[in-house]
Amino acid sequence: MSYLKEVINGSLLADGLMPRGDCYFWSASLVWLHAISDTLIASAFCSMLVALVYCIGKRKAPSFSPGFVWLAFFILGCGITHLFEVWNIWHADYWLSGALKGLTALMSVPASILLCRLVAAAKQPAASIIEEGRGRAAEDLHETNMELEKRVMERTAQLQAANESLLRREEALRESEGRLQTVVDHLTEGLVVSDLGGQALHWNRASLRMHGFESEEEGRRKLPEFAEMFELVTLEGVKLPLDQWPLARILRGESLHDVQFRLKRIGSGWECILSCSGLIAEYVSGKTLAFVTLTDITEHKLTEAALKESESRLRTTLDNLFEGCQIVDSQWTYCYVNARAGLHGHKKKEELLGRTMMEVYPGIEESEMFKTLQVCMEQRIPCVLDNEFAYVDGSNAWFELSILPVVEGILILSYDVTERKKSEEKIRLLNADLERRVSDRTTQLEAANKELEAFSYSVSHDLRAPLRAVDGFSVAVIEDYGELLPEEGRRYLETIRKGAQKMGRLIDDLLAFSRLSRAPLTSHTVDTGRLVQSVIEELHAERNGRLIDFRIGELPPCNGAIALLKQVWVNLLSNALKYSQKRETAVIEVGCLVSTMENVYFVRDNGTGFDMRYADKLFGVFQRLHRAEEYEGTGVGLAIVQRIVHRHGGRVWAESQPGCGATFYFTLSSKAAHE
Repeated sequence: MSYLKEVINGSLLADGLMPRGDCYFWSASLVWLHAISDTLIASAFCSMLVALVYCIGKRKAPSFSPGFVWLAFFILGCGITHLFEVWNIWHADYWLSGALKGLTALMSVPASILLCRLVAAAKQPAASIIEEGRGRAAEDLHETNMELEKRVMERTAQLQAANESLLRREEALRESEGRLQTVVDHLTEGLVVSDLGGQALHWNRASLRMHGFESEEEGRRKLPEFAEMFELVTLEGVKLPLDQWPLARILRGESLHDVQFRLKRIGSGWECILSCSGLIAEYVSGKTLAFVTLTDITEHKLTEAALKESESRLRTTLDNLFEGCQIVDSQWTYCYVNARAGLHGHKKKEELLGRTMMEVYPGIEESEMFKTLQVCMEQRIPCVLDNEFAYVDGSNAWFELSILPVVEGILILSYDVTERKKSEEKIRLLNADLERRVSDRTTQLEAANKELEAFSYSVSHDLRAPLRAVDGFSVAVIEDYGELLPEEGRRYLETIRKGAQKMGRLIDDLLAFSRLSRAPLTSHTVDTGRLVQSVIEELHAERNGRLIDFRIGELPPCNGAIALLKQVWVNLLSNALKYSQKRETAVIEVGCLVSTMENVYFVRDNGTGFDMRYADKLFGVFQRLHRAEEYEGTGVGLAIVQRIVHRHGGRVWAESQPGCGATFYFTLSSKAAHE
């Protein structure tokens, strides 16, 4: 940093000040006016000094005290200061001139006092004047000496303060140089300073790192020496001769900016890519230096190359997409079109690129599709739509358009869905035909249901009357002629009665089963726990004289028709009581498996159980897995359970092993899911 110190010193120290003649603009008349005037004044002061000395020598002065010496020196100082004004016109010796003026100023005070006293003494008699003059001269001399000492001390203090200020400025300058050096050394950009002979004078840390140098001493070489260590190659791979190196061009007076090249170290695989700028700077001291700044752009260039490769791959991908791809800028000009997009529009790529959509397809701005494109362009909202495109030849095609906002404007991906639209139209026609057929079939089923209802009504009335007659007349025969009948005859009549009664129950169950599909389904929130407790109380007659252990778990509420759900619990709990009647202690467990969308309720018993191979017959009408002699029943109860659960949108199933009891599950939507 020695050259910086020279610049600063040259700007602060007095040696660099211009002569007085510059202030007079070197005008001859003005310069000589001041020179002659100051010379005459100096001559007058010198004449006064000569006369004073002559008077002192002749002893003709009123008093010859030492005070006259101060007066002589003062006159001499005044003359010399005017002579130095003439000298400073051509030479800038301002420090010496200032010192002489300072001394003359110090001597002016005693001289003035002496002259005042001489004037006062001139009015007194000669003897008294002489005596008084001597006393006053001694007193004045003492006072003058004291004043002079005081002024000398003040001047000494001022000089010390000036010296201290100068030291502080020098310290601040050194500190500033240190900070500047620290900043330069920690720059991410490299800085190299060279003289005009090509000798590198200074390197910062970044520039050393870029060249692979360990220290600044290692880099203090001349330009030709660097050619023995490095070679410079353009980004295109052309090796640069020494006279085309950036420093050589700067030394020739060129001002460089962002000159990029590859720096390779000879004999190794090390290289980096640098951007170079530089110029020549001249200073007041006259010293001229070359400054070179370097930026390592290796990573930037590698990233740029990778980006170009990525863009190339992306363009290749877009060019070979099965979908059409178009990029339209904010002015609705086609920036990119792949071959598929041109094919979709019956246009060549060359007909689209660089032209606006309105030029290629006049009137497109009035279409609904263009309004959707505007929404994406202005509000940056992606959207998807199906668009029917009409060609000039009268044909048309359907395209699924995916419109996405991009940096340039919007990207449009088009997929030909013409065949899909044709298929959808066929499906629509088929669905319409199917709906018509379903409507016809529904009408037929409604008629059949009405016939079935009529048949059920007929069965309920036409069959019940004969069955009641059979049962009633059997009772009458037993009551009226029981004693006349043999034992076997009475047994036959009892069998007839039981058969008639069983037939009546079958008819009632069948009618109840058929009514389930017609009964209205009004859904309410059902307190399942309370419903199960009421059903258990109603089945009190079926558990008289038996040891039964009911285990009722947590039963969350559900949604459904209360009357129908009560029938489900009645049938399942009745089954559990019936098929566990041979156990000394029947265990019946009721619980629920809770999930977010549905509740799985179950009824488990420790009864007879069944073989899972026949589980598919459980829920059929009149299907039984046990003999009627073992367990009473009509075989309709579980079918009724299944019909009710299905009407509520649930499922029902069972798990069992022979002799190990059975578990019946059914699902209902939970209250939370319903809400």
